[in-house]
Amino acid sequence: MFTSDKKLDIMKSICWDYNVSLQSMLDVIEGRAESANGVFDRKKLLTRCLQRLPWHYVTELWDKDVLIELYDCELSKGLFPKQKRSEIDGMFSILRKEPLPHTGWSDEYSKSLQRAFLSDRWNGVEQGVLQS
Repeated sequence: MFTSDKKLDIMKSICWDYNVSLQSMLDVIEGRAESANGVFDRKKLLTRCLQRLPWHYVTELWDKDVLIELYDCELSKGLFPKQKRSEIDGMFSILRKEPLPHTGWSDEYSKSLQRAFLSDRWNGVEQGVLQS
């Protein structure tokens, strides 16, 4: 469990480029305010946290039920790069006790990887490097 001072330090790291009170951002996260100085509402602040903080910090700052309530397709689309969005979508699937997204390791995907990494030299006219 983070202390108030630790939470405020974390707030510094995510919103250093805005002139917003750290305490007002913490109030938004903890549900005591609707927005922080008119700049960040809860969804914008959550998006910023997901983009810039490790997952264990996010789960310490935000209540689990609030995270589940706020995270939707719209918020997910605001995350970048695509790899990060995919990872966070998976984490929210776990929080919601939903099945995890498909990994993409189908038979066809495996064959496409094999074609990409393995040459077809054994089936060509000249088999092998050395010739007799």
